[in-house]
Amino acid sequence: SLTLADRLSFELEDAVALIYQAGGGEAELRARAFLLTAGVSGSPAILLRSGIGPASHLDELGIPVQTDAAGVGQNLHDHPGVRVRFSASDAAQRALREDLDQGRLFQSQVILRARSSLCTEGFDLHMLPFQATSPTGAWEFDILAFNMTPASRGEVRLQCSDPSLPPLISPRWLSDPAGRDSAVLVDGLHFVRQLATVEPLASALAFEMDPGARVAGGDEIQRYIRE
Repeated sequence: SLTLADRLSFELEDAVALIYQAGGGEAELRARAFLLTAGVSGSPAILLRSGIGPASHLDELGIPVQTDAAGVGQNLHDHPGVRVRFSASDAAQRALREDLDQGRLFQSQVILRARSSLCTEGFDLHMLPFQATSPTGAWEFDILAFNMTPASRGEVRLQCSDPSLPPLISPRWLSDPAGRDSAVLVDGLHFVRQLATVEPLASALAFEMDPGARVAGGDEIQRYIRE
């Protein structure tokens, strides 16, 4: 059965037990120490339900404050990306079908590191061949540029103290006031298009399907990035 971590129980300032739900009831696991590894959203959610977090938020939910820690659930940052989708050339179609027949296809995924002109770290490029869900079963390529050094910050909050309900996640992608994150993705889109003209990749790509010619100028690219 599913075991769901709820919150930590304290004696004075020491965490002495993990309260969890299993089999339709609540139980506790006592230990001398706890290592919290529930992920980027699960870990702050457990801390908040334990009363560790911004006191104002905990008070709103009726959770007793164990430690007023303003940073819990804050400073969330993820890696937004921009996708350019290409149809595969006839030669690439044949090669990919052969890879699939021979069980080699998913060795073809490529991840590259590139540097944006706007920052020292830049973006990762992910090139993913996949079979389109079309009547012809044609192959296509996604090339994605992910911003690996985002300046935007989001937050994780609780909707209530019930551990069965997911936390409220506000990623706030591309929200940095200077607009640096969206500028890096615009740079990434241009880089992907430039890369698509260079051999041997150019011979594997037939034409750009999405966003295509409708997204060419700076304003159009900015709108596409934010869609």
